[in-house]
Amino acid sequence: MFKFEFPSEKAFEDYVWHHIQKHKECPVSGEEVTIAYRQPALSGYGIADIIKVYVSNCEINVSVLELKNEPLKESHVSQVAKYMTALDHMLRQVRRLESDYFYVNLVAQLAGPCEPDRNDFVYLLNCLRDVEVYDVGVSMEAGFHSQLLDKSWYSQGRRMSDRTKFREDASKAYKEVLKAMAEFEASGIKVLPWEDS
Repeated sequence: MFKFEFPSEKAFEDYVWHHIQKHKECPVSGEEVTIAYRQPALSGYGIADIIKVYVSNCEINVSVLELKNEPLKESHVSQVAKYMTALDHMLRQVRRLESDYFYVNLVAQLAGPCEPDRNDFVYLLNCLRDVEVYDVGVSMEAGFHSQLLDKSWYSQGRRMSDRTKFREDASKAYKEVLKAMAEFEASGIKVLPWEDS
């Protein structure tokens, strides 16, 4: 397959932005977009490429999208984590209004070419719950393509003989937690909602 790159990161961003504006859909993640912001300054935390918002009946999904025209690496994850921190602070007031009928979801999306064997970047994915990473590229055959990276990377050459025991122990502990939660809920004790100070 003949592959080529966007001429610049700005050209990549231009393409994604134009697609969002025209189709109300992100070409990287495939998500619907209600409103989007390009190059918003996040007061002291930097400038994000694109922030996307999708509003449905009972939730607001906020995604900060960072686009890279070079192979993804660890420092790019730090960059989106910084943006997530800024957005989390900004959304704190909105989150206080959350209830059983209304939810605010915040995720970071990092998109660029990924070379899994090049560095340890892919191992970070196993530890990141709210960060989605997309391997993107352009080819003559497929045009623009994007694929969400799997978060189950492990080293092919390492022995993992103790993983069965670990799974059994984790499964047992999980069942114990579920049982304790059920007993607590059955007790009728009321818990006040958590509030940030």
